[in-house]
Amino acid sequence: IPAFDSPSHLDYTTWMYEQNYRANPDYSFLSTYDGKTYFARDIGGCINYTGTADSATPLRWPYYSAVNIVQDQSKAFIFELYSDIADFFKVYAESTDFSIGADEVNLSPSYGIQWGFPDFVDYINELNTLLNARGYTVRMYNDFLGSTTHQGYDFAENIEVLYWDSPCNPSARENTNHTQPVEYYVNQGRTLYNCIQTGTYYALRVTSGGSD
Repeated sequence: IPAFDSPSHLDYTTWMYEQNYRANPDYSFLSTYDGKTYFARDIGGCINYTGTADSATPLRWPYYSAVNIVQDQSKAFIFELYSDIADFFKVYAESTDFSIGADEVNLSPSYGIQWGFPDFVDYINELNTLLNARGYTVRMYNDFLGSTTHQGYDFAENIEVLYWDSPCNPSARENTNHTQPVEYYVNQGRTLYNCIQTGTYYALRVTSGGSD
């Protein structure tokens, strides 16, 4: 099952786009998504949500950076990656499911973000349509599909749920997370997969002091 997370968790992807532009100011790509050729110089070589380089880390990418999903060039580039991954797994693994992640999106204006939750919903639904056309059923994490902070938005009915974030905060041991309980998704008729973070979630990381 291929998995490629967006619009957040794209630190390395957005950073490499910028580096390619710096190495070659004429950096461009042809999008099969809309049939257009895009030149990185037209946007200054940055596709993250701030639209600018970030020097806060030694590797010069913002932690958990998201792509600017309302910028045509950014969206076309990410959709091109999805198309490549989808086609590869369809040919070599006959895959029928695709995880698009769509979790932990920071919408705080303090991060200079240039879009809001309605744009996020439109992006997810358009990505779902793109992958459906390639023969995939889409899965996404539940924290934004079932956000209690942002309600009244319609995600495509055929998107399945990777349930990792329950209302119960495992650290505080209280119902302080802004996510819906399992019943919410069951009542929507969605397929759920148990990925709950308390017991089934493991993240392998390399830190400055080694691995943990």
